[in-house]
Amino acid sequence: MCSIAVNEEAYIDEFVDYHHALGFQKIYIYDNANTPELDQWANEKSDFVNVTHFPGNTLIQQKAYVDCTWRALRGHITKRQT
Repeated sequence: MCSIAVNEEAYIDEFVDYHHALGFQKIYIYDNANTPELDQWANEKSDFVNVTHFPGNTLIQQKAYVDCTWRALRGHITKRQT
């Protein structure tokens, strides 16, 4: 699952736990804040969460989802080959 967030510190834990419970095995969060607000939180979460600091404004959501798609595909291909 790919998601982009900004100023969501109060809700991100519940969001991730809910979607993991639904069956998502890997969750990619793109932190769109100017400073890496979710880094500490990411260090405390399990391995199924990957947080990338991704600041910016112009077309940032589209860029984040393209990057996330490539990361997910690379991970999937790597897992299938081993």
